[in-house]
Amino acid sequence: MAVSIAVYADWAGLVQSLRLGWLYARCGAGREISEFAFEAAALAHRAMRQIHLDPRLGLFEGRQHPPARPHDLQRVRQVASLCSSRNRKDYS
Repeated sequence: MAVSIAVYADWAGLVQSLRLGWLYARCGAGREISEFAFEAAALAHRAMRQIHLDPRLGLFEGRQHPPARPHDLQRVRQVASLCSSRNRKDYS
């Protein structure tokens, strides 16, 4: 099963929520695989100059496959199970 999760920033200082990108999770070769893709609008936003979501992610478009750490996979599983039980609408 593949899951796509929209990732948003909504912190103090932003005028409105900003979709940062998409987290993709799927099963493959007996393990979970996660990928992240930044939105072009998020990369161009001034707020992105001061933050880094993960030091393993480059600030460029396209799916990225950072090396997994064991605790990352547990988080992806938790989020994926929450999302699969809800209606998967994008409210952007």
